[in-house]
Amino acid sequence: MKKFFPLLLVFPFLFVFLIFLFFPLIFSLYLSFFKIEDFYNLFGSIRFVGFGNFVNLIKNPEVLWAIVASFIYGIFYVPILLTISLFLATLLSPPLLKLKKLFRTIYFFPFLLDTFVVGVVLTLILAFPYGYIYNLLSLLKISDFFKRGFLSDPYLVFLTVSISMAIKNSGFGMLLFLAGMQAIPGSLYEAARIDGASSFEIFRYITFPLIKPICYFVGFFGFISAFSSFSEFYSMTGGGPQIKLLGYSLSETNVSGLILYRLASQLRLTEAAAFSLILFAIFLFIYFSTKGFKGE
Repeated sequence: MKKFFPLLLVFPFLFVFLIFLFFPLIFSLYLSFFKIEDFYNLFGSIRFVGFGNFVNLIKNPEVLWAIVASFIYGIFYVPILLTISLFLATLLSPPLLKLKKLFRTIYFFPFLLDTFVVGVVLTLILAFPYGYIYNLLSLLKISDFFKRGFLSDPYLVFLTVSISMAIKNSGFGMLLFLAGMQAIPGSLYEAARIDGASSFEIFRYITFPLIKPICYFVGFFGFISAFSSFSEFYSMTGGGPQIKLLGYSLSETNVSGLILYRLASQLRLTEAAAFSLILFAIFLFIYFSTKGFKGE
C-alpha cells in the first residue's frame, strides 16, 4: 500500500492534466492535419489534408500580421510591466514602512479584476472625444496633440494598451519581486553600506543579480500573456485601427488571440487548431532562446 500511496496523491492532478490539458493538445495536433466536411458528424467526416491548414494560414496576411502585432505588443508590454512591478516592490521593500499591508493590497487589487471589464472602463476613460482623459487634456489646451485618440491612433494604440495592462497586472509581479527582495540577507546590504556603496550600486550589484530569475519569470510569462491576449484588445480596440502595410489593409491590433477567436467563431476549427500549434511553437522558441537570461 505504501508503494502506491504517492500515486494516489498525484492522481487528482494527473486526472485533470490528462482530461483538460494533454488530451486537448493531442486532439489539436490531430485536428490540424484534417479538414472537417460535416459538422454534424465531426469525427466521421474529416479528410486528411496534410500541412494544408498551415499553408493556408501562412498565406494569409492577417494571420502573419497577428503574430507580428502580438510580438510588438510584447515588446511594449513586458518592459513596462517589469519597470512598474519593480518600482512598486522597491517602494514597499523597506522593513519599517508603515501601512505596508494596506499599500500591498491596494496595488495588488487591480490584478484580481476581470480584464474585459477593466478594458471597457479604460475605453470610457481613454476614448476620443468623450473620454475623461481627452476632456482633461482639452482643459490643459494640449488635446490637439492627440486628435485621433489614444485607441484610434496607429502610433499610440499599442503603447496605450500596454501601459494600461501593465498597471493592471503589475501587482502580481510586485509580489514576486517583493518576496525575492525580502529573501536577500540584510547583512549584504549592511556590508555594502559600510564599504560606502551608493543606493544605485547596492541595487546594481546586490539586489538585481539576486532577483534576476524573478525578472526572467515575470518577463517570460508577460511575453506569453502578450501572445495570448484577447480580452484587452476585444474590449478596447476591437482589432482596430486600420492600417496599410505592403499594399494590404490590416487591423493593427488584430493580435493572435483575436485571430484564434475569429477562426473558431467562423467554424474554421482545423485552421484554429493549426494556428494554436504555431503559437505553441513560438512559445517554445521564446523559452529556449531566452532561458540563458534566467541566471542561477
